[in-house]
Amino acid sequence: MSTLRHLQVSSRRGPPSPFSNPDVRTSASLADSDSLTERSDSSKHLPSSNPAASGKGAAAATDVAPTDVVAIDGPSGAGKSTIARQLAQRLGYAFLDTGAMYRAITWHFLERGIAPSECTGEPDLGHARMQAALRDAELGFQAGHMLLNGRDITAHLRTREVESQVSAVSALPFVRAAMGDLQRGVAMQGPVVAEGRDMGSVVFPKARWKVYLDAAPSERARRRCQDFDRQGRKVSEVDVLEEIMVRDRLDSTRSDAPLKQADDALYLDTTGLTSAEVIERLLALVRGDGNQGGGRSESGDTAAAKPESPKSESPKSPGSKPQGSKPQGSKPPREAL
Repeated sequence: MSTLRHLQVSSRRGPPSPFSNPDVRTSASLADSDSLTERSDSSKHLPSSNPAASGKGAAAATDVAPTDVVAIDGPSGAGKSTIARQLAQRLGYAFLDTGAMYRAITWHFLERGIAPSECTGEPDLGHARMQAALRDAELGFQAGHMLLNGRDITAHLRTREVESQVSAVSALPFVRAAMGDLQRGVAMQGPVVAEGRDMGSVVFPKARWKVYLDAAPSERARRRCQDFDRQGRKVSEVDVLEEIMVRDRLDSTRSDAPLKQADDALYLDTTGLTSAEVIERLLALVRGDGNQGGGRSESGDTAAAKPESPKSESPKSPGSKPQGSKPQGSKPPREAL
């Protein structure tokens, strides 16, 4: 099993927060929807252990997982990146953008012609070549940009090609093991807000605060289209909705670290909520000093029952909502997440 060599991070300072270590600082964001912050002005190289050699990885995460973590999980378009970035800035914590890391490796595989869809005819499905590519990969975050082996690849992270392959790449156990080690290495240096799909369930099982953000599929598609519009890309909302449904199914049914709500996470439906409203609710959770979600659910202004694990839905019913959530349209969105 292979792993990345290390993660290099560079940042600038930001205002301190009374709710974090005084040494923690925030930094520039990565593109418009993704960023990772660090705690010093110098670049850092974080060694990543080889799960095969050390016996660590997802199965042993509880032995090394940090606790000063706000773990935010949820499906695509639920507002994780926006909320996590802003929450980290308010708290003075670092923002760990795991989605950008997986997208960078997906682009790395695409560049080498070894994306999962290109290796279906190989006896090992291309895994040996992918692991070799991982060994040669050096990720870096610097001045708001994602670097791969010193090359700025920020503009490639949300292309349709990457979108189409990132779920398959993220499902590879050796990729997830390598990424998990890197992510825990960052969090070992101090408090972080980490967003992803298995932050609370796998990577940071001992996180002090766990949140599962969700939204109606139609609302998530609308947000994604707004992101594309800001990038100058015209994409059909129907097509985006269909892609979201496919991504949900792939993420929630993969055998290794599937997308799901941790048992002790707070469930929050962001449909109809502004980013400011969501941030205030999460600030209240964190400032409660260890008051985890405990499986509680919130939707709009009304407490709701805990939903089931995410399931695939038909694109023909874009307004469908998860169990226990508030009907769509009860509070019109005033600000895109």
